Amino acid sequence: MSSHHDAGQFLKDATKTLYKKYGKVKGRRGWADMNEAMDHAAETKLCAQLTQPEYDHLSWHAMCWANDDPDTVRYFLPRMFEDMATDVETEVSDEMVIHSLNKSQWRIWPHDEITLIEDWFSAWWTAVLCFPALQPAPNGSLRLGFPHYRCASNCLKLIAFAGMEMKPFLDTWQERTSFEAIAQLVDFLIDLDGYLSAGEMHGWVKVWGSDGVDSERRDIVLKWLQSHQVAEKLEDAFFRPEFTSIATDISSALAFASRNLPYRTP
Repeated sequence: MSSHHDAGQFLKDATKTLYKKYGKVKGRRGWADMNEAMDHAAETKLCAQLTQPEYDHLSWHAMCWANDDPDTVRYFLPRMFEDMATDVETEVSDEMVIHSLNKSQWRIWPHDEITLIEDWFSAWWTAVLCFPALQPAPNGSLRLGFPHYRCASNCLKLIAFAGMEMKPFLDTWQERTSFEAIAQLVDFLIDLDGYLSAGEMHGWVKVWGSDGVDSERRDIVLKWLQSHQVAEKLEDAFFRPEFTSIATDISSALAFASRNLPYRTP
């Protein structure tokens, strides 16, 4: 599966599976901060039936005050995941979604439910690596080339925050040689290099650490980004004609990756 269309369909199918599993979970009163109308909506509607204002109000309050309850998280989960993978703006941030998932201790849910969630993250990651870059900025930079919900560095951080094993996601990235996957890698490396060049490795660590990513998963990503196999991947891309338009950026990312600097926590 390599095309943007196929990957997008794979993600849609994974999201539909979540709705099939959790779409009939009942809501309940008590999420709405003493708001009778919202309590009534939660009690009488499935999550997919909530209007956007109802959903925003109920999901925010529920994820603030009842996110340690698995059934509360299950009620909102398909819609929260669907929004996380699109440009829909809601009151519940992506980090809040993952925090709530972790608070509900999803890792000890029934095995079939754990598998559904893991499969969704895999589908999202595949879609991210196939997502076409937007037009580069006038200076040729890719810095604004990906929206946050399709930016590999942001998505990988959320996947790590959810406690997923990182190696399968990095292996998938290593295997991808498409323009989209290489552009994402270049974008991520330039971002990391910017922190290091400014002597702000602590700042980069803080960005990931403040969102709940444990040091082990963060270090796995950093070591892969600074590995010989990534440098070789970029070097190969640099000499391919289809990458001419971002050759300058590839060169910058390659210069960083080729240093193969051992990572040390500041």
